[in-house]
Amino acid sequence: MKPTERVALTMRELDRLKVVQAVVDRMLKPGLAAQRLQLTVRQVERLVARYKQSGARGVGHTSRGRPGNRKLDEAIAGRALTLIRECYADFGSTLACEKLRECHGLTLSKETVRHLMTEAGLWIPRAQRPPKIHQPRNRRSCLGELIQIDGSDHRWFEDRAPACTLLVFIDDATSRLMTLHFTATESTFSYFEATRKYIEAYGKPVALYSNRASVFSCNEYARQGRHPIRTGLVRAQRRYAMRQQQSSEGVRGTGQSDPAGSARQGVALAQDRHVGGGEWLCAPLHR
Repeated sequence: MKPTERVALTMRELDRLKVVQAVVDRMLKPGLAAQRLQLTVRQVERLVARYKQSGARGVGHTSRGRPGNRKLDEAIAGRALTLIRECYADFGSTLACEKLRECHGLTLSKETVRHLMTEAGLWIPRAQRPPKIHQPRNRRSCLGELIQIDGSDHRWFEDRAPACTLLVFIDDATSRLMTLHFTATESTFSYFEATRKYIEAYGKPVALYSNRASVFSCNEYARQGRHPIRTGLVRAQRRYAMRQQQSSEGVRGTGQSDPAGSARQGVALAQDRHVGGGEWLCAPLHR
């Protein structure tokens, strides 16, 4: 080894070099060196022979600097990158890997394709992507201008009652809790009941917001050009009125009040033009 040549060693190999050097200088016996390095005496003797022949390089790993046995062939890697640049530059690594296998007969793992695309600048790992900047939304300026509604499943009464859902109506401008309604499950009809309580107490809100679009939306009517939120609510409210009417008919003649009263109440709730005046149900209720 040349005196000016630099050799890269790990900390473990550097400690091994010091012990081997002590054995060469006859300051340490091979048996004690083997105990210190947790090797056999024959292994220590081979290390000493390699150190005398190659210097510090003989103590390091003999495969350092050589290409790995499982390294991808450069011709295959170049062909894969060429195909990706020409045909799949805007694909993700997983989809590009599938297309290379199906259309071009190149069978590579998705991690290999991801590594090739990352080195070529065609793919940016998620950890290296710049964070997305989301502008904060300003609060509404007036009470009742936007009411956020949501439900939370919890054992609110601990072991004294079954688990239930709490529907909460929160004013966006003031963060004030406007309506709290306990119900068995978070359903459209439960929201109808909570909405009626809110309207009776505070009047018609300007807009409602909910992050549960599946409760309110009706996609089949949206494709026909009609308002999905309003149509979905009106249909569900009419079903609610029909249920009330059917239940009332079952107890007709038992001294109950007029069974059509509940049905009329449900229909009145379904007709959004007559609830407090105005079309508040047309407000955006989904994200």
